Amino acid sequence: MDTIRRFGVRLITVDRPGLGASSADDGWTLRDWALGIREFAQVQRAEGMAAIGFSMGAPFALACGAARVVTGVSLVSATDELAHPALASALEPEAAVLVKQVATRASSAELLLRDAADADILWEATVGTSHDADQRIFADPAFEQNYRRALTDGFAQGGAGYARETVLALSRWPFDPSTITVPVDLWYADRDTNPLHSPDLGAFLAQRIPTARRFVVPYEGSMLLWTHTDAILRSLLTRIAQQ
Repeated sequence: MDTIRRFGVRLITVDRPGLGASSADDGWTLRDWALGIREFAQVQRAEGMAAIGFSMGAPFALACGAARVVTGVSLVSATDELAHPALASALEPEAAVLVKQVATRASSAELLLRDAADADILWEATVGTSHDADQRIFADPAFEQNYRRALTDGFAQGGAGYARETVLALSRWPFDPSTITVPVDLWYADRDTNPLHSPDLGAFLAQRIPTARRFVVPYEGSMLLWTHTDAILRSLLTRIAQQ
């Protein structure tokens, strides 16, 4: 929060459908999410919003950028469009299986994810697939308490919301990244070992977004949003101001 105050930023977090306190909405899409954020901004009179998407939150933030609902986007340790044919040969086996299941049996995959995941399982999966460079962060008792509390809040209504958004993230995206006109920052670390993040640390994604600027931080893992908060915010705010 000290970083947020220092930059004079108002931080808003919005629960996606079925997560936290947000009502479930069967069949919602990335386009629906962008429209929902547009309506939220209008009701709240929140002008000039930007979006940060961490990990699998990336396509949701990018959908808002594609719809020009936000003035800029920063993607941190982000998943790419893993269902894109160009990435098929680069995927980790675990990711390839999930992408194939979603592509061929989306409804079944969503039901499987709904019943197979909860806050504890997701915490163990996150820690278990992270590089040693991240372990010092996960080992911090205060961080673990806050992170696990957030996961518990997210699964308060069960696993349906998580399952739906995972299926959306692992499907073909309903927007063309090449049409995005707002500034987009891509932040990756060269020791990110999460199989559901970009398999090439955002290189393919950066090529597809004309406004993209890509950063690859050496000797770091996937938790850049916590270790490089200042740099991520400074870059995004500077690019927005330069428009």
